[in-house]
Amino acid sequence: MLKANMTRSLSLTRSLLVTLAITLISLIGAIAWSTPVDPFNLNAVITIEDARLLSAQGGSRPSSEQRAVIALPLTLELDDLVDSPLGQINILGLFIKEDSTLMSGRSMIDDAHGYSNLRAEDRAQLFELYWTKSYKSSTLRIGKLDANDHFAVSEHEAQLINGAAGFSPSILGMPSYPDSAWSAQLAHTVGQYDLSVGIFDGGSTTLSATPTGSRLSWSPSAKRGELFYIAQVTAHLGVQDPPAHQQLRAATKNEVNSFQQDRGFVGRSRIHLTMGGWSHQGEVAIVEDQSVPSYGLYLTSDVELMKTSRGGEVGLGAQAAWTPHVAPLHLSLAFTWSEVTPPVGWSKRGLLLSLGLSYLKLDQPHQEYGHVTDSSESLVELTATLPLSSSLHFSASWISLGGDAHNPTGAQLLVTRLTIGAI
Repeated sequence: MLKANMTRSLSLTRSLLVTLAITLISLIGAIAWSTPVDPFNLNAVITIEDARLLSAQGGSRPSSEQRAVIALPLTLELDDLVDSPLGQINILGLFIKEDSTLMSGRSMIDDAHGYSNLRAEDRAQLFELYWTKSYKSSTLRIGKLDANDHFAVSEHEAQLINGAAGFSPSILGMPSYPDSAWSAQLAHTVGQYDLSVGIFDGGSTTLSATPTGSRLSWSPSAKRGELFYIAQVTAHLGVQDPPAHQQLRAATKNEVNSFQQDRGFVGRSRIHLTMGGWSHQGEVAIVEDQSVPSYGLYLTSDVELMKTSRGGEVGLGAQAAWTPHVAPLHLSLAFTWSEVTPPVGWSKRGLLLSLGLSYLKLDQPHQEYGHVTDSSESLVELTATLPLSSSLHFSASWISLGGDAHNPTGAQLLVTRLTIGAI
């Protein structure tokens, strides 16, 4: 017991030292370049992450992980190049350097939520390459895309770093980071409603998975017609913001924890409700020794609860998803509070606090009091994000995992990130 307590204390001390070191490096950099010009105005986005296991019961496991992700975005405005309304081409190169221990098959926690939404494997790939064109109230996208860019996402939950906050793990088979997929999407706006449909190569999520993010062609399963279909409708409710508030909200929008794009929610209204459904025609799970496809329904919402004196807001995000297999039910909430403090350094934004609560039911058998029941996993996350300039952000996240699935009850982690680049 004494040895275990000493190990936890040393792990916590190392985590605090790493967090302090990253903070000091950020502040020293801000002081060293004490000029009116932002020295971190980069096109690339570089994210460095350190994850530390503070406590866990049972088994020998790694105590820390480090990873880095570099995103290289490029946008070509065809309208400006040829003086004709031909739309836009978006390109995103992605380089991932994963922790060597995780690459060897040993992770700190084998959780169903995914304690880091950056966790993947070593890659250098053309992550996105697509053409988009808007005409009146419709938008068409064709090419290689992350399905989570425009489907099944809560803006407030996206401020958290756990994987389930990006999109529900119950949406089995959705092609997303680190695997984008060739797709066709159509979105149409009717008044306060957005209708969106998408068809994706689902090869990265089948039982015989193909890393579609690294391919420039259709996967073998997609050629057999095993595609991922998704459709949703979003209602934008409530009184619209005046133009001044729209500009303020656009300026203070924070998406430092994901590569997801703005879905046009900022400034349109204060309440956003989305209902959608999906179907994967490939074999994505094994149930009672039979391989099965995936389908289900999901809900997401974003609500602005109140504005704050510094021009920020207190917001609420929520998710719910249902499917008959693997992860039958997922429920989560996220509370965000922006502009908690005045801006620091060159930043025009203050501290952002995010609190996430999540529950995931799994159909894994679990022995409890002599009876076999379904497993479950719960997660609590508290994240603080501090922008030091428009291109330099530091975040620290405390994550607590519980339940009887995959990982022991009481696992706690500290994850720190430094993000450099224009995001």
